[in-house]
Amino acid sequence: MVENGLVRLKLISFNKQETDNLNSILTLASRALTKKWQIVGTAAEADFFLLSATATTTHSDAITKSQQAERCLFCTSNAENIPKNSLLVDEKHVPSLKALVTLFNQLSANLTEHSNAPAPVLSTPTPPATSSDTFFDPKKGLLSYLLATEPKQWIISLSKHPDYAPLYLDIEKGIYYSRNNLEQLNPYLINSAALSVNQCSANDINAYIASENLKACELKSLIWYVVMQTSTGRALKNHAATDIIALKSWPDLKMYRCIDYAKVITFMRNNAAPLDFIALETGMPLEKMYDFYNACYLAGLIEIRDKVELNKKTISTERLELLNKIDARLK
Repeated sequence: MVENGLVRLKLISFNKQETDNLNSILTLASRALTKKWQIVGTAAEADFFLLSATATTTHSDAITKSQQAERCLFCTSNAENIPKNSLLVDEKHVPSLKALVTLFNQLSANLTEHSNAPAPVLSTPTPPATSSDTFFDPKKGLLSYLLATEPKQWIISLSKHPDYAPLYLDIEKGIYYSRNNLEQLNPYLINSAALSVNQCSANDINAYIASENLKACELKSLIWYVVMQTSTGRALKNHAATDIIALKSWPDLKMYRCIDYAKVITFMRNNAAPLDFIALETGMPLEKMYDFYNACYLAGLIEIRDKVELNKKTISTERLELLNKIDARLK
C-alpha cells in the first residue's frame, strides 16, 4: 500500500478553499510527520480517503458500512469527543495542526507496508562525506546526471552494491523513480561512491517502473536534497558572498529543510543584497546560507542584481511570524 515512506490521501467533497487550507497545514506539519503524506487526484492511487466536514455529516453512516471503511477518515468539530479516524477542524473547516500530526502519525504506524520486499539497505548507512574542495561543483557525482539535459533517461546504480535499488531518471519529464526514500539515497552521494550509469529509452523506464510498481517523484526535490546534503557550506564555482542577489519566488516549503530558512526566504523575496549581508541580517551562518543559495540557484530561483535594494518595511511580515510560531511548535 505505502511505498518509499509516502502515504497518499484522496479528498472527498472538499471545495477549493478547504483543499488549500489542508495543503497549507500539511506543508507545515511535514517536519513532524513520520511519513510523507501527499494529496492525490484519483481514488485508485489513494491509501486513505478524507471526507470533508460536509461529507462527513451527510455520508458518514454509509461510508462506515462500506468495504473501504478502514481507509476512510472524517472531519469533526467536536473537540470534546473525537471519533476514531477523525480529524479535528474549526468552525471554518480548517484542520488543527496538532490533531493532524497526531492522527496521521498514528495511521502511519499502523500501516501494512507494500507487499514487495523492501529495498536492500546498506548495513552501515554512510552520510555524505565532506569535501576538501574550496568550491561546490554541481558537475560532479550524482548531481551532474540530475542536472543533465541529454540524454533524457538514465538508470543509475551502485557498482559496489548491485543489489541496492537503482534510480530511474526521466529528465525530459522532470521525474525520478526509486524504491528508496531520500534519506536512503545517501550512499549515492558519498565522494567514493562508484556509480554505474546507463542510458536507456522511455520504454525501458516504463517497463522497469511497471514491473516494480514504482511511483513518480519530482526530480526537483531530489536535486534540492542532494545539493543541501553535499554542498557542505561551500560557494558555487564563480559565485561569491559579495554577489547581490534576490529570490524570484518562494521555494516549495515541503522540500528538505526548506522551512528552516523561512526568515531568510522572506528577506530575500523583499530585498536585493549580498549573501554575507543576508546571513548577518537574518542570523543564519554563512555556511548554511551557501547550502540554501546553491539549492535555490540550481532550482532557477535566484536573480542576480546590479545594486543593493533594501525594503525594511517588509522584513518582518505576518507570514514570517506565523511560520516561525508553527516551526517552533514542531521542533
